[in-house]
Amino acid sequence: MSINQQGPLTGEVLGAAGSIPPRRRHPLAVVGLILAILLPPFGFMVSVVAYFMAKADGRTGKGLALGGVVVSILISVAWTGAIIFAINRITTNAKADTGCDTARTALLNNAGKVYDPEHGPDAIRATIAGLDTAAGEASDGAVHDAIRALSDDYNTLLSATQSGASPDASLRSKINVDAFKIATVCSGMS
Repeated sequence: MSINQQGPLTGEVLGAAGSIPPRRRHPLAVVGLILAILLPPFGFMVSVVAYFMAKADGRTGKGLALGGVVVSILISVAWTGAIIFAINRITTNAKADTGCDTARTALLNNAGKVYDPEHGPDAIRATIAGLDTAAGEASDGAVHDAIRALSDDYNTLLSATQSGASPDASLRSKINVDAFKIATVCSGMS
């Protein structure tokens, strides 16, 4: 056997094509990155598992798994910031419409639990109940309509969660937009 038939550093015999077969990427690394974009808490967990499994198996994909961890953290922080911003807008300039206060309370009480795999469905139901109460208490038509729209979004999220389907990014965007509508309507009334 000549030197040209040996692997670069290990001395292993090369295949007929003269190359070392590539190490396979761990499939959970790809799944983790995709979930990090769609459902950040799940993406975080899958990416962490993928990192350690790829490391243990000697497969590639550790960088992709770390990317999933980073992306899931960044998206979670962005969504949390957007929700806190919307809630802050509601609380700083809220008018005397009881619906605004009740909606703010419903969102604040469940904000950190809605996307939690263990408590998510219960938190979504509690948010829906609070928003429905808020819509009933709203004395202004625009406040009522904005709260009702957000309640409908959370009902769609609950249906998707219960069916096992992953809520798409457009639903998350709609929830964010409708939360800002409530913030705008409630803050614009003094």
